[in-house]
Amino acid sequence: MKKTIWIATNNKNKIKEFKFILKEFNINSLDDFQKDLDIIEDGDTFEKNALIKARYLAKHVQGIIIADDSGLCINNLNDFPGVNSKRWVGNDIKNWDEINNKLLDIIQQNNLITVEQRKAHFNCTLALIDTTTQKEKIFTGIVEGHIALYQDGNDGFAYDKIFIPNGYKDTFARLGFEIKQKLSHRSIALNQLKEYLENI
Repeated sequence: MKKTIWIATNNKNKIKEFKFILKEFNINSLDDFQKDLDIIEDGDTFEKNALIKARYLAKHVQGIIIADDSGLCINNLNDFPGVNSKRWVGNDIKNWDEINNKLLDIIQQNNLITVEQRKAHFNCTLALIDTTTQKEKIFTGIVEGHIALYQDGNDGFAYDKIFIPNGYKDTFARLGFEIKQKLSHRSIALNQLKEYLENI
């Protein structure tokens, strides 16, 4: 019988990635708990935000609960947008093509022209809470790469159209879902978590 994992997100794209890596588990999300719930993430680090979400859900459901906070960090912009990757443009703009173009404009305004100047990384920090033991555990996945000069590709979500991982010439959005799951920050963190769960 499959164990159930609760994930503190209602992001359909993230849920798809969780289910792809954690095939051996039943996955429940915030949608199974409360539709359209938006947990306020006001931490100043990825770890704090992941824990905020996991601890919130742990007050309401029992079992294994995980939450992630992820973001794009551009080295020459002091890791901007970083922990504010989802929020730096405010609430008025929700279209990711528009958000990506605004970020590309900032890169251009700062004269970040070469690949070296446009180096960046994705960070995914996962918080796990086991309500039976009240144990908390943190897993972190980082993938290095650089920002493309323009948006490219039709797969993926968020910043996938402008991020090119090291060793590749295409963005995550052009490489496609399955290749991304072998390389991405979230898959790295999820595989760490999966190994941990298999050993307890």
